[in-house]
Amino acid sequence: MNGDWEIKLIDFGLAMTRKVVTETAAAGNLDKSLAGESLGGTFLYSAPEQLGLAAGKIGPWSDIYAFGKTLSQAIFSTTQPSRKNYRALGDHAFADLLSDCLEQKTDERPQNFGEVIEALEGMKSAEETRTKIILPNTPKPGEERQFAGISFVWIPAGCFKMGSPDSEEERGDDEGPVHEVCLDGFWMGKYAVTRGQFAVFVKTTGYKTEAETSGGLYFWDEKKWKLDPKKNWLQPGFDQDDRHPVVGVTWNDAMAYCQWLSKQAKASYRLSTEAEWEYACRAGTTTPFYFGKTISADTEANYDGNYPYGNGPEGKYRQSTTPVGSFPANAFGLHDMHGNVWEWVEDWYDEKFYASPDASKKNPICNNSASGIRVLRGGSWTYTAGYARSADRVWRTPGFRLSDGGFRLARLAQD
Repeated sequence: MNGDWEIKLIDFGLAMTRKVVTETAAAGNLDKSLAGESLGGTFLYSAPEQLGLAAGKIGPWSDIYAFGKTLSQAIFSTTQPSRKNYRALGDHAFADLLSDCLEQKTDERPQNFGEVIEALEGMKSAEETRTKIILPNTPKPGEERQFAGISFVWIPAGCFKMGSPDSEEERGDDEGPVHEVCLDGFWMGKYAVTRGQFAVFVKTTGYKTEAETSGGLYFWDEKKWKLDPKKNWLQPGFDQDDRHPVVGVTWNDAMAYCQWLSKQAKASYRLSTEAEWEYACRAGTTTPFYFGKTISADTEANYDGNYPYGNGPEGKYRQSTTPVGSFPANAFGLHDMHGNVWEWVEDWYDEKFYASPDASKKNPICNNSASGIRVLRGGSWTYTAGYARSADRVWRTPGFRLSDGGFRLARLAQD
């Protein structure tokens, strides 16, 4: 109401003149789109179904779209936010909510403001919980430190939803059911173990990898995997330098490195558990990738860009590893969790483990060795984008070695 006692209605999206409302109501057509002189408003903020540009009924979700546009303009100075804008927010949960508000399809947006408020309150509660558990000497999330000449980042204690929903494209049955997992804080390697770091271990101990003692490694020749007796971590079939991740190592080789480093540094170095790996990879996100709903082979990860994910673009296929840290880190400061090399984790593989009570215990690990196979995570330079998803699980025998298989270190918090 203004100074002349005139009532003004403030609304998201489009508005109609009083005369048009009266005439339209009399005709019983209030549920239909109106065009021409009957409409007024700022069209950049209007939902596509209001403008007749997309199918779907007009409802509270239409105001959710306009709300998202308003927030985007206020935060980014544009109503068309880019993936770079979302990443710059830092808060992945809020970025996901804003992205959902701007979905073109009405059923993919929050259906009312009650859902938006519930999501925002959940973020506030999570932040308050994180604040309460941080002690004076506890490292900050993503804090980087050097141990034994290797860069680690602090992964804070917390809980997350592990696995993928039934609606996620290319998901495997072993990625469900989605279940809550809570973990203590730990240190994780900022990068996968490099060829240069592994070379120090070999030079110091005289260690021979299983590829060197048991007939080579499996190499992708662009048609199929072949066991090549001449290939190993020193000669994987493509050029590398000391900055590249070591490849061609088995789970057993990775464990030998951890045991050596632990003895040398007088601290406990190990492989991460499968739950720790996914928690660290997601870094607060719930989307298939920590970059969002899809991923780019040109700017975000090293995988076979001929095979994109979802609506993502085709991109480069480099046919080899890239130096660690070549692509942007996630919110915890970890690089290359998507693509480049598969990373061994500590767990045995059990297809049904996620449905077991043990999967939801604090700091879970699958110790059921009945399958005789171990888990790898993260995708690689030879595989498609779908395999690089945060929830994807692959398994191999502990002595299996590939030209795209490596590992990443974890370190106990108290060491």
